[in-house]
This record gives sequence, structure tokens and C-alpha cells, in this order.
Amino acid sequence: MKAPLTTIVSILSGLIVLLAYFVPFGPLGDVSYVIINWAVSLSGVAVVAAIVSLLAAHWQKVRTRRPSDRYSLLVIFGFGLVFLAGLVFGGPGNLEVQHIVTGIILPIEGGLLGALAIGLTVAALRLYRARRGWMTIVFGISTLLFVLLNSGIFTTSLDIPLIKNALGILQRLPDAGGRGILLGLALGAITAGIRVILGVDRPYNG
Repeated sequence: MKAPLTTIVSILSGLIVLLAYFVPFGPLGDVSYVIINWAVSLSGVAVVAAIVSLLAAHWQKVRTRRPSDRYSLLVIFGFGLVFLAGLVFGGPGNLEVQHIVTGIILPIEGGLLGALAIGLTVAALRLYRARRGWMTIVFGISTLLFVLLNSGIFTTSLDIPLIKNALGILQRLPDAGGRGILLGLALGAITAGIRVILGVDRPYNG
């Protein structure tokens, strides 16, 4: 064990926070609250350090003056513009700042989702060409079905109650898949936390 002190602190902190959720003991809850506040503060410091490191990396690219790194100047300019807007208008709680940020983020998210849709379509076509098994056919049929369902074609043209109920059930299937993904993420986070508490994983030693 390279750093026994950090491992002991990590295990004790994890156990205290975990026990505070199950044991109704006042001092234990107070200590857990302090530990969580420290973790939040350290996370904020880590975010600031990551932003400084990112800007420094892009500034280093700008200093090299290579044509392939011209977008680094745009990143620095965009960050400075948003930062100054936040300072002038009073921070992220201001409605004008929220409108500005929303007006920038929403078109970018739309473009990224469009690129993601095209990428998934190309990947599905390549999968069908590489493996023409029954799973590929099921994947293609389900994709086409959910695209048609979300387009609103069936809901506007059909008034039969039985078909509407069946379409409603099919439209809820993506929600079930999303909940399954969230459950998987939660189980993975729990597993990672248990491994850190038990001292099996020690990322703080790296």
C-alpha cells in the first residue's frame, strides 16, 4: 500500500457518509455533512483547475500559430466572452445571461444530436452489411418503428382506441430502456464506491 494515510482517510470518510444515511445519530450526520461540503468545495477547485489547464493548453496551441489550431483561439474568445457576460450581468442566475447561454447551447446541442443521428444511421447500415443475423433485423425494424412513432404519423391518423393503446405502450418502451440505463449507472456507481471504501481501488494514489 503506497499511501496508507490517504487510504484510511478515504475508507473512514466513505463509511461515515454511508452510515449517516442509515443510522439516525446526530453527531454522525454532522460529520457527514462537513465531509460532503469538503467534497463539494474540492470539486469546485478541481473544476477551476481543469478550466485553467484547458485554457493553457489552447493558448499553447495558439502560440504555435499552426493553421490546424485556429479553433483554439475561438475557444479562448468564447470562454472570455461568456465569463465577462456573467460578471457584467450578475452571474448565471441572471435571466439575460441564461438567455445568452441558452441561445448558444441549444443550436450546438441540436447540431451534435443531428451528427449523432447520422453517425448512428451509418453505424446501423454498416452493422447490417457486416452481420445479417436476426438480431440485426430486429434492431433495424425497432429503429424504423420508433422513428415512425416519434414522427407523429400514427397518432394523427388513427382514432381506434385499441391501436392507440398499443402505440402508447410502444412509445413507453424507450423510457423503460432509459430507466434500465440509469439503474445500470447507479449500480456501477455503487460498485465503484464500495471498492473505494474497501480499499480495493485507490484512485487518489495515482
